[in-house]
Amino acid sequence: MKKDLSRAICISENATKLKTGETYFIDARESMMTETLNGIFHVDVYDTDANYLGMAPRRAFAVIETEMKSSQAKEILRDLKRMYPTMETLYEDLIISEVGIKGLYMLRMYHLIETCGTFNGRKLYAI
Repeated sequence: MKKDLSRAICISENATKLKTGETYFIDARESMMTETLNGIFHVDVYDTDANYLGMAPRRAFAVIETEMKSSQAKEILRDLKRMYPTMETLYEDLIISEVGIKGLYMLRMYHLIETCGTFNGRKLYAI
């Protein structure tokens, strides 16, 4: 099994060809995640025998083992707050330019930021 994969449980019946409650492995590395036009992140999915099953929405899974820790996400948020101490909201593209897509993903995954609107087609996040 690839060491970069995270063990996850499928929690959505909308994930094509996957069974709710079954364990799969997903590749949630920054370089491997794909974002669709509607802002949904997709990940590569593998079965427990390492057979590639295709792509599925990241939100269809609850990760049960991963290298990403909430403390890392909290450190990313602290860094953003140090860089922009007077800001209460930041644009998504600014967050990505500062901490990368993985950083944005971790902040959203651990519910440390939330969308609070859109201005001129750009998403805003409350920090």
